[in-house]
Amino acid sequence: MRSRMRQLAAVLIAPALGIAGLVIGAPGSGATTTPPGLSPTSVTIGALISETGFLSADFAPELDGVRAYLSTVNASGGVNGRTIDLKYAVDDQSSPLADSSLLHTLIQTDKVFAIVGVGTGLFNTKYAASSGTPTYGYATTGGWSPAPNLFAAYGSFSNPQASLPAIEYAMKQQGATKVAFVAYNVASSSSQCNYLSSQVAKEHFRVSYVDDAIGYGSSNFATDATRIKNSGANYWVSCLDVNGSMAMQRALSAVGAGSVPSLWFDGYDRNLLANNPSVFAHTTLMVQHVPFEMAGQFPGVFPGLETYLTTMNAKYPNSTYSEAAMEGWLSAQLFVQGLTKAGKNPTQASVVKATNTITNFTGGVTTTVNWTAAHTKALPPGCSAFVTVNGSSFHPAFLRGHDPWICFPITSTANLAAPQFPPAGSPGR
Repeated sequence: MRSRMRQLAAVLIAPALGIAGLVIGAPGSGATTTPPGLSPTSVTIGALISETGFLSADFAPELDGVRAYLSTVNASGGVNGRTIDLKYAVDDQSSPLADSSLLHTLIQTDKVFAIVGVGTGLFNTKYAASSGTPTYGYATTGGWSPAPNLFAAYGSFSNPQASLPAIEYAMKQQGATKVAFVAYNVASSSSQCNYLSSQVAKEHFRVSYVDDAIGYGSSNFATDATRIKNSGANYWVSCLDVNGSMAMQRALSAVGAGSVPSLWFDGYDRNLLANNPSVFAHTTLMVQHVPFEMAGQFPGVFPGLETYLTTMNAKYPNSTYSEAAMEGWLSAQLFVQGLTKAGKNPTQASVVKATNTITNFTGGVTTTVNWTAAHTKALPPGCSAFVTVNGSSFHPAFLRGHDPWICFPITSTANLAAPQFPPAGSPGR
């Protein structure tokens, strides 16, 4: 389940501008002898990132992850004799209209072979899907599923039920019995918390308070904090973005409930923690990749993570511990695997087809993704990892040896006393 709330601002403004389904002319269907962006020595690709504007803090590092991975591939000679040229890395400036226009330009004018690195909450999936262009990135807008040419980090199909038991497991491990839920008044936030709050009662938790109508961008959480305290909640779950979660925690502290533990789906950021250690003091965060700290804790056990950290620290050290950068790294790695499998004479269609035959993609940092199914369903078990905070550091939580994954069957009820192991081939298994 892609739980982070980066898309919220985009969800608010895109409908207002009337562009949610905007298509600016599909590519022509005439046959060509040479695939776009392909030469005997190179493959030209593009990326579409919100590098500036109000979404940039969430998305800009993704481009560094793409570039870092491709640099290692090109240094080794590229793929089947071709280097990969990220020639068109464009910035939509967090503008919906610019985003759709630039996507059209990448495909129609620049004629990129693939888009590797989608990092924006404004992405026009309908147009990208109709173009047939192999596209890899982080899915924060709808429509990545079921398009066969759109490959989202961690899988294109999002199923909240897949992560539900792991969330309940974390709550139970931390002594939760009466739980409060808070969310924004937009579907991407409220639907998540509404689903969770409706389901946790089946596992003997009591839901003491729900507010699914907090205005996005609100800075006043005093009323919610007081009501959470008065409800007797001994745990709270945030479906807010990290800024909202931090504001809620400060409000709880102000009313004397600052020590109530919480679970967040956004905020795994070392810089934020270093600047706000007291705000994070009682927080657990859910993540979809091996926590960064596992590399130092278990040297040699996670070579994929170690390679990521070494490469990023050498080339883009300011982005190393960014989940957006990790998603860029994974996107580039999946594209390279598909391109390699497509052989010496690839076409866009053959790369899409080849990528969709990959059954055990992990990038060295995630549980296995089976791309024969990952466009349309979530295959069991559902797995997540967690980190907690100790002082000014994150620490992997609920470890079984060096296995960071908490996995359960994909069901609305599960035996929380018996988490499963991750699929074979998952890092740490």
